[in-house]
Amino acid sequence: MVTAALLTLTGALGVARDAGAQDAAALLDEGKKLMGAGKLAEACPKIEESYKLAPSPSSLYQVATCHEKQGKIATAYVEYIDAEAEARKAGNKPLQQDAKVRSAMLETRIPRLTVKVPKDAVVDGLEVRVDDTPLDRGSWNQGSPVNPGEHKVTATAPGRKPFEKTVTLRIGRKESVTVTALAVDLAASQAGVTPQPSGGEGPKDVSWGGKAGGAGGAGGAGGPSAPPPVTTHRAGRFVVDVGVGPTLLVGLIDRGSLSTISSYDYTFANQSPDGVVRDEIAVCSNSVCDGVYDPAVGLVLGGQAFFGYALKEDLQIGARVLGGYRFGGGYMLVGGPSASLKFGKLWAGLNLLVGGVANSATPTGVRGGIPDEAQQFNEGYSEVVVSLEGRTPLPPSEVVGTFAFGGSVEVSYELFDNPSDKWHSGALMVSAWPTFLKGLEGMAISLPITLGYRFH
Repeated sequence: MVTAALLTLTGALGVARDAGAQDAAALLDEGKKLMGAGKLAEACPKIEESYKLAPSPSSLYQVATCHEKQGKIATAYVEYIDAEAEARKAGNKPLQQDAKVRSAMLETRIPRLTVKVPKDAVVDGLEVRVDDTPLDRGSWNQGSPVNPGEHKVTATAPGRKPFEKTVTLRIGRKESVTVTALAVDLAASQAGVTPQPSGGEGPKDVSWGGKAGGAGGAGGAGGPSAPPPVTTHRAGRFVVDVGVGPTLLVGLIDRGSLSTISSYDYTFANQSPDGVVRDEIAVCSNSVCDGVYDPAVGLVLGGQAFFGYALKEDLQIGARVLGGYRFGGGYMLVGGPSASLKFGKLWAGLNLLVGGVANSATPTGVRGGIPDEAQQFNEGYSEVVVSLEGRTPLPPSEVVGTFAFGGSVEVSYELFDNPSDKWHSGALMVSAWPTFLKGLEGMAISLPITLGYRFH
């Protein structure tokens, strides 16, 4: 008898579940048809009811889509985030990606309302509401997403006169309302009555978090829940990356100007006006003579900076600058277009660079140029070694530089990740930037190592 009763009960529960699923599917289909016909006021409640009967990532995604079409973009933003999380748990990667993209597209359009409550306005029993929905104390003085339109901020406390202010928010705008100190209401205090906010239109849609139709959800009847924690960096944001650190610079700049160059002269064969080939004496200058230098290794203290845009959470493009001061004389300052791609905690990227590089090096000699018309009389050579015997000695070191172009590779590791909706969203990074530069004279190789913060 007991077994039969249990089997009967189990069958009844199964039939109820099947009926609920069928009702949810029918409501969802009907709601989607109404949404396609533009009848959003009728469509959204049916899709919400479908989600309540049979919660699923796809039905929540449809709820968010309907609210987005209604212009309730803050509500839709939160629902897309929830749909992305549910799709991730369900292993539905296409839906997860779609929800992620849709929330990122809405993020910059959402109005944000900050209700400022100064210390002098805080009294016992103070209750702050947005559109008659209680605002928990943790959300005071914090920018919170709301739907575009008119919103009413009220504040009440026992024995105090209520505060009320209405503000209109447009797409993408940020507004704030400051709650002033509530004046004592002597009549209410004597009567033991707590003032209530005026108006009786009922709550408007305010998106602090939660799912469609749930208690405390966006546009629901209950109190607001805390905003959902941001667990990823959103696409569509500007990126600023600044880092500092040392650079090992290997300078292979073998030619350059020399401070003592004008004290040298040299000879080469040339034809005189009367047709006789004889030696001609030329005085060195920076336009006809070059100093010759040994390779040099030095330490540069500087850093890097990046200004760009996040096309995706894990793809950033922009412009990067690498540079710094070389101890002992010299510098490196190069920059150009840059792209970075994320793989877990690692970032890899490429930078195309152009700029200048200089280093302190030891001069080893001087070369003088031979004019083009005289090269035929000098076995085709374009320059000659300048004899320094008995001349002004070469200086022990000189700063020699060149215009250069090349590229570098980025290898960065996230030491600490800080995803957020606030300005400090980003990550603490340690990075290496192996760099190769080809100069008009010689080349340079460097290995900058930086510690920095990437705001994104």
